Amino acid sequence: DFEGSIILISHDRAFLSNVTNKVWLLDNAKIESFQGGYDQVQPYLEALQLENELSANLNVNEAETTKRQNESVVPDKKTSNKDKEKIKELQSAIQKTEEKLAIIEEKIANFDYSKLNDPKNGEFAILSNAKELLENQLMDFYSEQESLEKKS
Repeated sequence: DFEGSIILISHDRAFLSNVTNKVWLLDNAKIESFQGGYDQVQPYLEALQLENELSANLNVNEAETTKRQNESVVPDKKTSNKDKEKIKELQSAIQKTEEKLAIIEEKIANFDYSKLNDPKNGEFAILSNAKELLENQLMDFYSEQESLEKKS
């Protein structure tokens, strides 16, 4: 019979989904408001997590590329075992990146543009940024693979 508001803080997603009709998400000192409860927040959180993973992967790959560029390379007609191993790693990374890209493209394709509101705009922006990061990362992988294969 209580008609007031209750501020509830919880990590239990099922509980939040059952009892809320409005959610405020606190992330990096920012507050996002969702009017539809936790079910509206979940896709946004997944997109945010994906973007964070992509940013971390991009930073690691940039560091590896810089390290390789700084190392002196002895010209060699044969592909070294180290290069062969790196090509295998790149092929695996390319496959994983293409799978992630397919997931993001599917989410973008299934996105309901007719119901865009502020939180959904954020989700779409995150998905678009993640797609762009993955495409750039994929191009870097292909470029590196091509340069390693040219050595052989």
